Amino acid sequence: MILTKSIALSKEDLNNSSRRFTLYFPSDSEIRALIVYIHGGGLLCGHAQDLPALHREQLVGKGYAILAIDYPLAPQAKINTILDDVIDSINKCFEVTDFSSELPLFVWGRSAGAYLTLLASASKKLHIKLNGIISYYGYGFLCDRWYDTPSTYYAELPAVDEASTKIHDTDNVYRGSIDTYYSTYICKADRQVERLDIRRTR
Repeated sequence: MILTKSIALSKEDLNNSSRRFTLYFPSDSEIRALIVYIHGGGLLCGHAQDLPALHREQLVGKGYAILAIDYPLAPQAKINTILDDVIDSINKCFEVTDFSSELPLFVWGRSAGAYLTLLASASKKLHIKLNGIISYYGYGFLCDRWYDTPSTYYAELPAVDEASTKIHDTDNVYRGSIDTYYSTYICKADRQVERLDIRRTR
């Protein structure tokens, strides 16, 4: 049987109360290891509860505990803020779960979460030993500056109007729907690519 526990960091821990964890653990077996799960969403959207039920059931059924974490999302948060938050969550994983720090620890990320997993594991700010990482279709290049260097390809496209990118809420957002920014940052660019391709073929 899978037990679920919601955990929130206090204001004293984080200087705000937005960060939450969801812990999945077995009720009837010894815990073999702790897995910190980092969700995907292109850094723009997503939440810790997006972990498919099949994964939860298979892993927890084998005795693994999963700590699914939220992290601040773009565009309100920049990459360094996002990464620092993820690293801090990993550093606190045994503290917030009350599990023994002697347990093996793995960090598992999907897509953008896998990218953050790889960056966090290579950071000197990570003060906790990892026994391994699980990367589900993450970005493979960590040091080519792709995330903060404008793409020459997309730079040729018409700019998205400023009104569409205006951020009304400047506080960190830890959970986001795909509908919030996808249409501005992804769909508009894709539609512009399609229009340019049509023009080029005429």
